[in-house]
Amino acid sequence: MAIGVWGIFRDAAVTSPFNFALWFIGGNLVHDFLLAPAVFIIGFVLRRRVPGRHLGRVQWGLALSGIVLVFAAIPLLALGKSRLEPTVQPLNYGIGVAVTLGVVWASALLVRPRLVRPCSPR
Repeated sequence: MAIGVWGIFRDAAVTSPFNFALWFIGGNLVHDFLLAPAVFIIGFVLRRRVPGRHLGRVQWGLALSGIVLVFAAIPLLALGKSRLEPTVQPLNYGIGVAVTLGVVWASALLVRPRLVRPCSPR
């Protein structure tokens, strides 16, 4: 990290240290005050509402769905789209994300988890 921060300040003309600090601190604050409490609350609710034999599947599905949605946020929100350059984000990303989430949840619900049994003592 020290080498990265040194590089940011060394090349300040092109790296914008203020914007880096804003995103770095802002990202940590969003994680600590929004994301982590939300995950904790969702986990608490799932523990109470979902039967034990299905809890792992639902947690797995929710975790992967969250990852997919984080990576799909930019094309879904069309943040890089430009009328001047039609080849940037030319596809219907909503359908792609829906199919991906469908595969995630089909896998979560249909694939039978393998039970790991402890070794018996000899």
